[in-house]
Amino acid sequence: MRKTFFLIAIFFLLLFVALFLFLPDSLEPQLKMKFIFKIRLPEVLAAVITGMALGFSGLALQTVLRNDLADPYVLGISGGSCLGVTLSILFFGISGSGFVFRTASSLIFGILSLFLIMKISGSSPEKLLLLGVLSNIFFATLARALTLSLKPSEITSINHFLLGFISPLSFYEILFSLVLFFILLIPLFYMGNEIDILSFSDDESKTIGVNVKKTRILTILIASVLSSLVVSIAGMIGFVGLMVPHISRFFSTNDFKKLFISSALIGPSIILFAYAFTKAVNLKVVIPIGLYINLFGALFFIYLFVRKGFSNDA
Repeated sequence: MRKTFFLIAIFFLLLFVALFLFLPDSLEPQLKMKFIFKIRLPEVLAAVITGMALGFSGLALQTVLRNDLADPYVLGISGGSCLGVTLSILFFGISGSGFVFRTASSLIFGILSLFLIMKISGSSPEKLLLLGVLSNIFFATLARALTLSLKPSEITSINHFLLGFISPLSFYEILFSLVLFFILLIPLFYMGNEIDILSFSDDESKTIGVNVKKTRILTILIASVLSSLVVSIAGMIGFVGLMVPHISRFFSTNDFKKLFISSALIGPSIILFAYAFTKAVNLKVVIPIGLYINLFGALFFIYLFVRKGFSNDA
């Protein structure tokens, strides 16, 4: 219980810091509250949704795939989704590529990417992770190649998606994201007991009475949609889905529903910390939060890789 209260305290502290501190120096006092509600609040809401979605996605994938190195970024979902966003902007332009179009394109390519990789890799966790990393590199390179014919403003928008950048969402975009988010959240939490059982072998899970294939596919599908939603909001932010479940296990027992609650606090806290850090640094050039998180996440991935390796029991 103390650990849960600690996580709640950290989350609300970072929420306060992200909202109210490190405001632009040139901002006049009478405009501060307007700036907070018009710019900061939509950005912070986007950060919270991003952190929760990536945390839940990583937790679900690691459990049903029985691999602690699984993550939407590592498995190639983020790369495929980013290619989908790029194609949406390429064909419809920035103004024509509305949020719904970007989300739909991100979702389709993200899911196709994951299921293609899973089909090729078979039951081999080594191939699954290797193909996922390679596909991210391939899709990101392809997305950059496609931008060569675009206008500078369009290239900037796509670079934001490639690097991971929190930007203000409109009221409609926030509402759409929240509705989709909770539509996915409810069944994922409801399936918690069955997902937990999938951490055992398939034969054991079937003996207990779980429809292994149906539960695994549905869970992977929900996790893919959640991570694709993140790409349409904030672009490619890697390794959050990898780190959150491991940190959650330190604060909670290895029970999916309890880890689910911990992830709901830890995921947003990571994104909010990175967001607040970019504001605190106050450089002339705004550095996307994805760069900071990817750097730390890559080190975390190497640590897990060295400690646990590619085994199914990882």
